[in-house]
Amino acid sequence: GDGMTKDQTPVAFFLHGSKILGHTEVLLSFLRGLSKLEESPIRAEVYIGDVPNDELTARLKECGVEPLYLRQMTPQNAGMYDLLLTMRRDAESRGVECMVYASLILNMSFAFALRLAPVQIWWSMKYHSISFPEIDGYMALGSFDNYREIEAQPWRAVHRSMEKLFAPELAEKAAAVRADLTGGADLLILGCIGRDEKLVSSDYINALTNILDAVPDALFIWTGRQKNRNVTALMDEAGIASRCCYVGWIDTRLYAQVLDVFVDTFPFASGLTAFEAMAAGCPVVAKLTPEALGTGMPAHVWPAYVGKAGDSKTQEDVRAIFTNSDGDVLLPLVGDDTAFCDVTIRLCRDEVYRRAVGSAQQQFVNRYMTNDELMA
Repeated sequence: GDGMTKDQTPVAFFLHGSKILGHTEVLLSFLRGLSKLEESPIRAEVYIGDVPNDELTARLKECGVEPLYLRQMTPQNAGMYDLLLTMRRDAESRGVECMVYASLILNMSFAFALRLAPVQIWWSMKYHSISFPEIDGYMALGSFDNYREIEAQPWRAVHRSMEKLFAPELAEKAAAVRADLTGGADLLILGCIGRDEKLVSSDYINALTNILDAVPDALFIWTGRQKNRNVTALMDEAGIASRCCYVGWIDTRLYAQVLDVFVDTFPFASGLTAFEAMAAGCPVVAKLTPEALGTGMPAHVWPAYVGKAGDSKTQEDVRAIFTNSDGDVLLPLVGDDTAFCDVTIRLCRDEVYRRAVGSAQQQFVNRYMTNDELMA
């Protein structure tokens, strides 16, 4: 292959779609980090089961990777079977020794039964409940730990690195959005930036109701591809619908600067959007559920904070970031609903505490979550 040294192993990555979604950003972070290493142990190929996307092509080329769009390599109405066979043949011709299937579980078991390459790795960002003999390696996102156990299965942990989490150029626009939402009144804006179905949780809506009852000068915004009827029904039932504003499918980096407090959903917590809020200095409150510790933002922060991941120096540093001079904890990750409400209410009422928590979370993100070379 072009520019390949004799010590490099050809490894292919497969993406179903060409839209740039969360898991695409993860792969791009890894490839960007790989391109910065003095000696890369692998030569990366990227197959995409879709039509070309110019932005994705440009970003892959920046990482030194020429994308392989399977829709360009197959007849016009080719089905998934034809795409997979084409990819397998092409990968074999390139000497690919390992195929990494990224994120989407749909068709994965069928694809792996075809044996796409001598070694098949399942790199999942959120679907961790499946295992079968054709999967040779399991890869998940993590921080500080080399392996994580999920669903009683050891998963190789990939340090999460992200880019462009904070967009300072959006400050003016964020101020305008805030003014529009509050109508110029002096209100606090609470919210959660994520998929609408995560709000379909009566326990979460109950907690949100208690928070809004205790903080009369606050409103809550929520996002999603649609105004989910299951969510609005829960809000109506709780009597908080008039204080909850659905804002649609928005620019997450913009709204990270609109919020005063990110009140994360549970049991399923946010990932990238929570980090975007932290990068903007907006405090994020989350409940430590098994789901959140499996795939959400807490999975990257909590283990190091409690001394279960990373080396002792990292653990001490993370604890120091989240502890102020009075010994007060600046990490609002809590174990139960009462504590979830209490810490959110405190963040709303105590501006000094709110700024301190936001600043600590921002410091953590800048120090540990934007190092793509570490990821590679």
